Amino acid sequence: MTWSSIPALFYTQAQRRQSDPLIYGKTLGHWSPLTWSQVAKRTKALAGGLIALGLNDRDRVGIWSKNRPEWVLADLASQSAALINVPFHEQSALRELKHMLIDSGIRALFIEGMKEIRQLSQIEEKHQIEYLITIDEIYEDISPLFPQTKVLSMLSLENLGNNEEHLTQVEQRYLSLDRSSILTLQYTSGTTGNPKAVILTQGNILANCEGCFSAIPVHSTDVLLSFLPLSHSFERLAGYYLPILYGGARLYFAESMGSLIRNMNEVQPTVITGVPRLFEKIYARFRGRRGIKGKTQNILLNWSLNLAQSMAKSVENQQTPNWFIKTQYKFTQNNLFKELRERLGGKLRFMISGGAPLSVEVANFFYAAGLLILEGYGLSETSPVIAVNRPNLYRFGAVGKALPNVHIKLASDGEICVKGENVTQGYWQLKEETEQLFDEEGFLKTGDIGSFDVDQFLYITDRKKDLFKTATGKYVSPQYLERLLSTEPLIEQACVVGEQRPYCVALIVLSISEIEAFLKDQQISSTEENLKLSDYIANPKIKTEVQAIIAKINTQLAPHETIRKFYLVPKGFEEQDLLTVSLKLKRKATIQVYQKEIDALY
Repeated sequence: MTWSSIPALFYTQAQRRQSDPLIYGKTLGHWSPLTWSQVAKRTKALAGGLIALGLNDRDRVGIWSKNRPEWVLADLASQSAALINVPFHEQSALRELKHMLIDSGIRALFIEGMKEIRQLSQIEEKHQIEYLITIDEIYEDISPLFPQTKVLSMLSLENLGNNEEHLTQVEQRYLSLDRSSILTLQYTSGTTGNPKAVILTQGNILANCEGCFSAIPVHSTDVLLSFLPLSHSFERLAGYYLPILYGGARLYFAESMGSLIRNMNEVQPTVITGVPRLFEKIYARFRGRRGIKGKTQNILLNWSLNLAQSMAKSVENQQTPNWFIKTQYKFTQNNLFKELRERLGGKLRFMISGGAPLSVEVANFFYAAGLLILEGYGLSETSPVIAVNRPNLYRFGAVGKALPNVHIKLASDGEICVKGENVTQGYWQLKEETEQLFDEEGFLKTGDIGSFDVDQFLYITDRKKDLFKTATGKYVSPQYLERLLSTEPLIEQACVVGEQRPYCVALIVLSISEIEAFLKDQQISSTEENLKLSDYIANPKIKTEVQAIIAKINTQLAPHETIRKFYLVPKGFEEQDLLTVSLKLKRKATIQVYQKEIDALY
């Protein structure tokens, strides 16, 4: 069936599923569910409240909160009132918040709690917000901070709209929506400057859900644990709209990234969505000094990785794996990786990776553990999915085949260009940038370079804008080098630099836990406690170990790609607002922050 809008789909599903659990949040140590009927009732009341405040069709309303059930309520309520919602990234810098606030022109804002309220109060343009709707219970008088804004709680808004007059208006509003109606302004991650607002319609999102649902089966028996920000297009579609509204799955919201593994053990998800950085960290930890121990274990690991490659090759060639290889594969799964699978809940059917390229090495490791990662590809401008591997049709290193309702062509320089109902009409209030987004045939230019194999699996070569040319005239792919560095247990993050320079250098952030394990192995102890990263990196043995790692990596590279020098960064990139919400590096900003240190390496 073809749906006209997300609310029309949701309320139809709610009628069918009634008392089935839908979403879970953790409060006071317990997972508390909201059923389909409870979410539908509260959503309509909130939508009625928004109408009662005087918000009109196509007015913008913001959502600024971490992942929690109330995020879903605010999203569905604003859509049900025929408003355009604008998710704000939880970790946005003040300058980005100011830009999004002014650019979107929101009249109302769902805001989480006092932390966000204090941040918002620092922005001069806050007065343009007419209504501030608090999600947490606020016990302080915040009216002096917002003298021109009406402040009310989410519960008060529900009570305001929960009457026959407003509920009737809610139904009229959401039934008036069609696939051309604007659903959201989805701000890009801002890796190259101010975030741009991508206009996404009901039809854009629905078309992407329809294409994904035909490629990746999600069922009402599935359980998902959401930890990537819902303000990001990947999690919003792959971790929320698709599995819940189409599959009828149950959705749990992780308490935080720090509690992710514990939450996975409690919830036992069957499907999770993640970004490569998460999978790389698990892999690095398993291989690191705190993970796999002993010569025999390392031999087993290498054996299992070779077996996984053989098994994956059989799937690639659509052949039945050799019985002997299959038996050995099962043996290594049960003897080497059992604890890892149990720590991740023990029931995972597959995991979906997006937001950045996933290395073949990492994908193969998880496959050896009996955990399949399906890598996909897309961008905010395509709602977001363009291509994805399927559970029974996948190739490590590829991002899968195009969705059935997406048309891909490669430009003469290899740039991936896309057409389909999932493709945006353009950027909010940016006419010139919108015109530059499309080619003469109406295909959206992704800015990524790719290629197809003979079976039409898509491979991403690099980000067009990220390729740089050294002073010798040779092109270098920094993302490829950074992935190689980041799969090393000791290296947490990396940024490779070399534009118009004689050679490549790297900014490197080390893992404190792996440094401590390394020093323990070297029988080096410290009398000081609670040492910071900046305290460790001056140690000459640490520098020597990093040099050895880079020398090993350089043996895999062409001469112009090799990393000649490095600088050990004294604190993580995330502490300096140098990562996007999907954990991608803000390359330009990182280079600007460390320009002096980079210059010193040449």
